[in-house]
Amino acid sequence: MENNGSELIFTFSKTKVLPIILFYVGLLIFLSCAATFAYLGEAKRAQLNIDIDNDGIAELNIDLDGDEVADVNIDIDKDNKPDENIDYMGNWTAVFNINKDDKIYNQMNQDLNGDGKCDLNCDIDNDGWPDLNIDLDGDGIADMFIDSENEGYASLNIDVDGDGKCDIQCDIDNDGKCDNYCLSKDTIKYLDVAEKENTNFEAGSTIPAISIIGKKVNCNDLYPTDQPEESAKKECVTELIVKNLSTLTIKYDLTLKVGKNTYTSSNFKYRITSTNGGGNMNTYVTAPKSDINVFNKISISPLSTQVYKISFILEGTNEEQNYDADKTFSGEFNVTLNSN
Repeated sequence: MENNGSELIFTFSKTKVLPIILFYVGLLIFLSCAATFAYLGEAKRAQLNIDIDNDGIAELNIDLDGDEVADVNIDIDKDNKPDENIDYMGNWTAVFNINKDDKIYNQMNQDLNGDGKCDLNCDIDNDGWPDLNIDLDGDGIADMFIDSENEGYASLNIDVDGDGKCDIQCDIDNDGKCDNYCLSKDTIKYLDVAEKENTNFEAGSTIPAISIIGKKVNCNDLYPTDQPEESAKKECVTELIVKNLSTLTIKYDLTLKVGKNTYTSSNFKYRITSTNGGGNMNTYVTAPKSDINVFNKISISPLSTQVYKISFILEGTNEEQNYDADKTFSGEFNVTLNSN
């Protein structure tokens, strides 16, 4: 700036204007790119951990390690159904259509005999997850929800709570027949049809299911109840807990499977008492030599527990009992659903 009399004259250096303009242009480009990348990042994150049914739990494109890349239930074609690394009953662990080294293992909807029908990992409701003949370990053999009658619904090895273990219609010896927690065919079919036709029906909480804790008992070194020494073992006690995991009232049978009973007299006896409406015996009765059905059609209310106390004694005769010495007993209590 120069002062020329009453005039103020401003002068600019051309060499300083161009860098300033370039700086602002560069800044605008940087901010524009940053905004673009931020938008793309938000859009990418919006495609991860998608909650399909609005229950607060992600079902699709689950990012397990926070690297913004889907790891489980990957929806490749954006149809809201998983295509690769599909989990089992919401456990967020890839079990089906596992992509490893560009090869797919334990595929969904396998037709094993070429008849055009699904035989393994069958998605019968077309939601992207298998429903029937589910192979959990990828050995080509169905483990859970087996359609043993080929009638379109699971009739063996039904997993109620999603832990990968059978709860209902359990085939223990793999002979294609139910061994534990068996229901009638009509009951199974009703529950399966009800679940398919009613979106508010949850078979997972409605199928009758019983949990048993403390099944086995071993008794030895018992002394007669009239033994004067207080330190002598005069009772063998075990506890059995039966839980109803469903929202239905269930009836069950309680059986005693005898493993070993070397007592020759009728003095070795047992009694069963319980809480919450379970089976009860008024007096001690002689322990059986072979398997016996102890109680029939015991009712247990929805989501309730019955605790059994099972007491074994060697009843004293007020006489010498050497014939009862060194004897042993072992057995196992079993609960079987009674749908009749």
